[in-house]
Amino acid sequence: METALSLARFLHYSAAIQLFGTAVFETWIAAKPLSDSLLSTSRRIARFNAWLLLVSAVAWLGLAAGTMGDGWADTLNLEVIQLVLTSTSFGHAWIVNLLLATLAVGIAHGLGPRRGGALAVCATLKLAALAFVGHAMTLSGMLGLLSQASQVVHLLSSGFWFGSLLSVVLLLRRIGEAHQTEHADLALRRFSGLGHGAVALALASGIANSWFVLHHVPLSPGSSYQLLLALKVALVGSMCLIAIVNRYVFMPRIPKGPEGIKQLRDGTVAELVIGTVVIALVSVLGILPPD
Repeated sequence: METALSLARFLHYSAAIQLFGTAVFETWIAAKPLSDSLLSTSRRIARFNAWLLLVSAVAWLGLAAGTMGDGWADTLNLEVIQLVLTSTSFGHAWIVNLLLATLAVGIAHGLGPRRGGALAVCATLKLAALAFVGHAMTLSGMLGLLSQASQVVHLLSSGFWFGSLLSVVLLLRRIGEAHQTEHADLALRRFSGLGHGAVALALASGIANSWFVLHHVPLSPGSSYQLLLALKVALVGSMCLIAIVNRYVFMPRIPKGPEGIKQLRDGTVAELVIGTVVIALVSVLGILPPD
């Protein structure tokens, strides 16, 4: 059951981050002409991730009920599920998460071809709401509030960084096309500028989150949680290095010819692959005791 719960968490985090990144990029990063040219693809991405968000949220709830109850039989036991929703802090937070996931599906399908900022706002709230489940909720008092605030910052900043990468890959195809090169270049520079702040916030809040979880736990080379956390840190470090190369080596080469575009695209895809592994690690870390 732990494997299934980790998978549900992975799918849910992936969908929430991708929905957030795509919606924010489409609404606030890309100029309208570029956004219009990406509309068909971004709409499909949004609908897919909105549905994945809702389905994985329901699966996560059922598996949580089974974990808290008597196993697989309770994953579909409505009485146990209702008890989880009404009597646990996870359940209270998950009611909000379910409502926001349902709203995301409605917005993705119901507001016509241009959703404006509605989906971006909904996706922002949904990603932030994930801060109120997991290890961030184990602390109380002022320390607990600081931990939850740090987790919100971490989710939104890292979500912007990783969630926008697919849109970056898509816009790189527009560089060189008639009437789109200027808009694609502007969006790339906007993302790059905001990305510096997002990466800095993601790193700072990630360090803070690790301290909140582990400040009372001695370091142990035999701890599965600490080993996986160290692997996550190493992978995020490699993403930072690739991001630096992308920004300061490959991006300046774009005006010189298609080779720079290919290098930047390959570097961005590498970030996507490593980031996906990071999300998988986070999905496992969330169900492990931090000792």
